[in-house]
Amino acid sequence: MGMTTTAAPNAALTTQQHNPAAADPAPNKTPAPAADPAAPANTAVPANTTAPIATTALPNNAVAPNNAVAPNNAVAPNNAVAPNQTSLPIRDRDCFGHRPRPITLPTAPTLPNIGCIPQPSIDLAGAPAGRGLTTNPEGWPANTVSTAGGYRIVPEGNTNWSIYAPGQNHGDKAHTRIWGDPHVAEKDGTNWDFTKSSDFVLGDGTRIFARTSADTGQSVTVGLDIVNGADRISVSDVNTNPKLSATTHDGYEWRAQHLASDPNRDSFHLRGDQNNVQWVRERNQKIDGVVTGATFDAAQNRYEQTVDATQKNVGLDPSLRPAFGSRAWGNQLRSELNDRQAKIYGNLGQTFGNPQLGVNAAVNNAGQIHQNHHQQQFRTDLRDLFSQIFGGFGGGAGNFGFGGLSYLFALRDLLLSGNDFRRQYQFGMASTIGW
Repeated sequence: MGMTTTAAPNAALTTQQHNPAAADPAPNKTPAPAADPAAPANTAVPANTTAPIATTALPNNAVAPNNAVAPNNAVAPNNAVAPNQTSLPIRDRDCFGHRPRPITLPTAPTLPNIGCIPQPSIDLAGAPAGRGLTTNPEGWPANTVSTAGGYRIVPEGNTNWSIYAPGQNHGDKAHTRIWGDPHVAEKDGTNWDFTKSSDFVLGDGTRIFARTSADTGQSVTVGLDIVNGADRISVSDVNTNPKLSATTHDGYEWRAQHLASDPNRDSFHLRGDQNNVQWVRERNQKIDGVVTGATFDAAQNRYEQTVDATQKNVGLDPSLRPAFGSRAWGNQLRSELNDRQAKIYGNLGQTFGNPQLGVNAAVNNAGQIHQNHHQQQFRTDLRDLFSQIFGGFGGGAGNFGFGGLSYLFALRDLLLSGNDFRRQYQFGMASTIGW
């Protein structure tokens, strides 16, 4: 007859084991079970049988005194940091002027001084900026002026001058042609006239001041002042043989003086698209509508435009304005801001009976816009140069061959050109333009 084995019963803990007041001589051992009368005398408990473990709990979930924790999880009194921890001292101020909280880090070598990330600043951001005007582009007549947004202004002489839209070539029908006393001929066939000196504002923010021989009668164009960004070019003798001045860098200041001295001057703003030309008249700082023609007003002894007042909010096709984020776009933003603020200062000066005070304020404000232009032009030049050196995936590898020195020389010239930017800014502020 073989041996029969019986597993130890999984009996519940005795009352004595759950009663903390009772003595427990061996809390981690369970007494052997009583002999089973029905089992043979040689019955054994299997070796892999786990005996119940007695536990002892504090009455009513009480916490041990003084927040004591088992020795293997002990924490030093008074919230002291464990020996393997260290607390960094609190600095008076962080990078942004705030009082930081204490920092607790594991013991480690001293961290290197990696500096601070600069706070966001308007001086470190802004629209790109670039050159506003150039002269004599290839394939165009002498004395042609190109704008940052791709427009061409061609002084033809004998009172005639033309405006070509971006993408047009010499020999195409001009987007707008001004001739005679003065007549305005649009590409789409619309014709109208004006008499007194007026402004023409192109789609890239370029402002052309057309100076006429008189504000009454049958005048003719005698000169042009062309301004884009910080650049200005004057064209004289348009009625005979046009002559271009050197490019000056007082564009913002001249523009502010020009508008603040007469905020109510007539201005014609280009709208429409490549094939449908629409000039919107602004008079007395109000948009009147699209110019559709003109008649000669004998009472005032000058031409008066016919305006469609139902077309005031006319759009401009994207092909006639600078690409978003381009240098020409940045020039346009600053120029339009300058125009609006100059008119406000001009109005204030006239309101308080001191027009010159308004002009002075407008020019000083333009100087700040001019300064921002130069700062952003420098940063844009630097960004573009580094893009050429390191631009493109793996682009830097091929740029440091024989051409590498040319990039380094270009970088040197660019860094040194900061002085040129400052001189241009000082020239713009110090130019004698009427303030």
